[in-house]
Order: sequence, then structure tokens, then C-alpha cells
Amino acid sequence: MSKKHGPDKMYIMWDCRCPLVQRDVWMRLRGLFVFAGVAHALTAFCSLAILPTMSSNTNSLSHAPACVPDNPGWNFCYTTEVRFRDIDMFGHVNNAAYLTYVESARVAYYGHLSGISDPRDFDMTVARAELDYLIPVFYGQTLHVYTRASRIGTKSWTLEHQMRDSVSNDVVANASTVVVYFDHQTGKSKPLTDEIVSMIEAHEGRKLRS
Repeated sequence: MSKKHGPDKMYIMWDCRCPLVQRDVWMRLRGLFVFAGVAHALTAFCSLAILPTMSSNTNSLSHAPACVPDNPGWNFCYTTEVRFRDIDMFGHVNNAAYLTYVESARVAYYGHLSGISDPRDFDMTVARAELDYLIPVFYGQTLHVYTRASRIGTKSWTLEHQMRDSVSNDVVANASTVVVYFDHQTGKSKPLTDEIVSMIEAHEGRKLRS
């Protein structure tokens, strides 16, 4: 090893021809190879054991987080925790994450009403989404997403969502989505069936189709 002094700093030069340096480099490289081998083994184990177990769970909707609807006028409540990935550079939940909360609540709502466990069998697609942000939300908070149907048309229906902090019960955001009954084979909308309309109205306890 040799030292060279520059104008503002000292540089340390390693002579790789030195046997001691060669042995040190080899030991470090061997450690990296061993670590890489262990990481590869763990990845293979996760692929073979953990991931199939997750993907084979077709009844995930039946285990969706729920809360007791104690908000007058709302008969369904979905619970979601704020994840670290939801936080943006300003330290609060990014505006786009709220759409994910609403999406999860919407899927849980319709799965609860219909008993359909696979969202691909809903034959529904979102045509419109609106959000009003009222209070910033931060990592570690848990939200109650109250969800209800407010309108039923010929081919679409509207869902309202109210997001509240699980501890303070403060309303942090309001949202609404327009959902279209959709045929994914033809790529076109289709009329809502009387069965679907009756199911939603029975849950909400009021007539929604005019």
C-alpha cells in the first residue's frame, strides 16, 4: 500500500501484486459468491413454496379486512392499513394511493354482496372516479373505507366512499366511482340485470334505480 497526497486529500493506493492484498481480495470475493448462492437458494424456495400458496388462494375476498359499520347511512366498511409504499416525498400518503384504497373497498363490497370470490367474474369496469382530499394521512394510520351504492342506472351504478381514521374517526377523504356492467368478450357495456339491481337495493335498504 502506498500513499499519495493531492491538493486537498490523501489517496490510498493498493498494489494488487502484493500477496497479502491478493488474499484479501479473494476472501472478499468468495464471501460475495457465498452470499449470492444463499440468496439464490432463498429465492428458489420462495418461488416453490411461498408463491404457489399465495396464488392458489382463490377465496381471498372472503378474508378481506372489514370493520363494523358504525357510521349512520353506511352498511359496509372496509379496513386498510397505510403502507410504507403509499408515502410520497412529502411524508404523507400520495394522492394516487387513495384510488387503491377505494378499489380494494369496491371489490370487497361487491364480493360481499354477490358471493363471487374472483373479481374477474364481476363483469364490472370503472368509468369514472372522483376524490376530495380533506386531511393528510401518514404512515402507520389505519383507515375505515365506508362504501355504499347511491345510484343505479341502466348499464352503470355509482358508489360513494368515505375514508375515516380508525382512531379519531375524522373524515380524511371522500370519493365516488361510476362502475359499468361490462362484457369483456365483446368489449361493450351491457344492461344491469334485475338480479344485480335487487341485490344492491336489498343491501342498501332503499330503491336506487329511478
